Amino acid sequence: MVSGSQRPMLRTLILPAVDAPYLLVEIVSGLYHLTVLPAGFGDDDLEAPARAQGRANRLDACLVLGERRVLAIHAEGIERRETEIPFRLFGHWSSAVVTGRLNTARALPSTDEVLRRQMALEAALREYPARRAEMLRKCGMLAPADFVVGDTTKGGWEATADELRALSGRQPSGAPVGLVLCAD
Repeated sequence: MVSGSQRPMLRTLILPAVDAPYLLVEIVSGLYHLTVLPAGFGDDDLEAPARAQGRANRLDACLVLGERRVLAIHAEGIERRETEIPFRLFGHWSSAVVTGRLNTARALPSTDEVLRRQMALEAALREYPARRAEMLRKCGMLAPADFVVGDTTKGGWEATADELRALSGRQPSGAPVGLVLCAD
């Protein structure tokens, strides 16, 4: 069992690197996408694209406006004002955050301020695996090693030769072959 002091790794190792506002989308439990939003926008201007993102993806999202100011947007469209990010596994040592993979529902300006905050977030994400491993080692939860491997027994199957051929390589967009945008 993981103690409470070990749970908030994402919060303590990544979130201090990026100031609000930002949009956090739960892709699946334990995997989150973070989008840096322009700080010069008012709350209403930030809430509109956050709601559009929730509708477009039908995924739970949180618009973080500032310290203890969160708008939780559920996939079903229900909204609640919160003081904390309500995702159950957000912060857990086994969770992960990505950025730059999920397009916003509409284009947002790339100001110097947004680019600076995005670069700080990307640096924190690059440093996170090593910092997480070091914290886990200090807690006695991870033996000294140069790498971390997830649970390789979860789901999946050995790919057939046909599957390997059909799904090898990248599309011109850079996305893996076989991965396509949904109709919505």
